[in-house]
Amino acid sequence: MSKDTLINIYEDIEVPEELSLKVRSAIKSGKKARRNKKIKNIGIGAAVISICFVGAVNVSEEVAEALSNIPGIKELVELVKFEKDSGFDNAINEGLVQDINYRKEKDGVVVNINTIVGDYKRLWLDLKITGEEEVRYTSITNDKGEFIDGRSMIIKEPNTKKEYLVVGFNERIDKFNLNIKVINKEKREIDFNITIELDGKIKNSNDIKTYLNSSVETELGNLKITSMEKTNSRVKINFKLDNDIYKIYSFKNPRLIDSYGNEYKQSDIYTSYKDGISMVEFKAGLNLSEDIRFVCDGIYISKKESQNIKIDLNKRKVIDNKYGFKIKSLNKSELTLSSNEIYDIGSLDIINKNDGDFKGLSCSYNENNEVVEVECYFKLNKNSSDILEIKAKDISEKLIKGVNIPIK
Repeated sequence: MSKDTLINIYEDIEVPEELSLKVRSAIKSGKKARRNKKIKNIGIGAAVISICFVGAVNVSEEVAEALSNIPGIKELVELVKFEKDSGFDNAINEGLVQDINYRKEKDGVVVNINTIVGDYKRLWLDLKITGEEEVRYTSITNDKGEFIDGRSMIIKEPNTKKEYLVVGFNERIDKFNLNIKVINKEKREIDFNITIELDGKIKNSNDIKTYLNSSVETELGNLKITSMEKTNSRVKINFKLDNDIYKIYSFKNPRLIDSYGNEYKQSDIYTSYKDGISMVEFKAGLNLSEDIRFVCDGIYISKKESQNIKIDLNKRKVIDNKYGFKIKSLNKSELTLSSNEIYDIGSLDIINKNDGDFKGLSCSYNENNEVVEVECYFKLNKNSSDILEIKAKDISEKLIKGVNIPIK
């Protein structure tokens, strides 16, 4: 498909009346911008203008197909259709798009990253990896090799081999190293270290923090919304619970609801707790309505102080059994604990490192999406002591009623 054909299809798009005012306005603005500005690079120039009407990609298959043929933008169109994230839409609308054009091949594995979209809170990279069996892990470090306070994950589109790397930070980052470890078809581990430096428009994107005084009484004390932080891709709400013993572990089905009834869901990060403040992040951005409410169906609570769990491996018994733990299985190298009296477990660690390592946990749910059983997996060393002691930083043992708080 030629460049002129793509432009003509774009110019001839009919704006469906049922689209929101925002999307219809974005389409018209994109058309006007194209007429008044010469495009120097069709790969990203037309992409920025065309994708500004990102909502229309999911309305017109013809539009989506046409845009998918523009070099460097195909993966982003597929990502829009796949993730449906309003934060991504907002970043595109603000032109927060940067060419990366990274390609490297090692031992039969090829890694491609053409484009990056977003702001410092959330970045979307159109990652393509070919010739690998699996991605073992990803991590983010600075120039000194130190881990940065951030998150990275690879999202795979169902029933395809398409992958997208999503990166999030808790503070402004200008430059970072992305480390990807993959297993190739010969079962060898291959490391890719990619240095990414954000350009000015992404690096200096908007960031607004508003201090608030919204509160509501709960059965464990006053819950206050202390502040709201907005970027182009995300909104973070900060909470404080007035209780000396308990803190917020997480929320059940948290969402923001605006005056039009639009709902904004929680992002992929879980509620975090720091310096007495709990934080939760949402898939929204700077253009969020002023008249909004925070709503959740329940609040999971955990103790502020870390709790220890002791297991007698010889007697196959949990000694300090505050949370209803039982030994589900135990052999020379692995231990599995389970409980149906708690909702979830956060950070776990074995106090004596010579005894082994915490490997992971899983939760099973009933048809009402309620936790039925939590399982914890531990890898034991051959010469483990008789008593295994585990430090649990967060154990959610309570679920209290949800809240509906106007944010003001």
